[in-house]
Amino acid sequence: MTSDDKIAQSLDLVPLDQVKTELKKATDNSDYEVARENIHQAINLGSNSLQELADIAASSQHPRAYEAMTEMIKAIVQANKDLLDIKKMELDIVDKQEQKEPETKVVNQNLFVGSTSEVMNLIEQLKDKNNG
Repeated sequence: MTSDDKIAQSLDLVPLDQVKTELKKATDNSDYEVARENIHQAINLGSNSLQELADIAASSQHPRAYEAMTEMIKAIVQANKDLLDIKKMELDIVDKQEQKEPETKVVNQNLFVGSTSEVMNLIEQLKDKNNG
């Protein structure tokens, strides 16, 4: 323990190392990936902080510590919901892009314009060619 950390000394706690997280900046079309990674980092950091808050709340038995722990739980749950929403949006966009690219179907239809006697004559001629 350092001598300048009076709070840690008075509570007989070991100070935690500061966690530095650098959030990526969205510079290209990978906004979804950047947002997902940032939310993952926030969830991981929140989960670590939640364990520390639980330890503080259990040792101090102070209502404010429990309130802070409850707020952290809510924030983590909301971040998880946001993560799922981002994935759903990404899938929706991919589906829309796939729908924009229509499949090419070739349909060959023949239409005969004429009388029934002309159709019968054509059928007769085809039979003769196939038999002959």
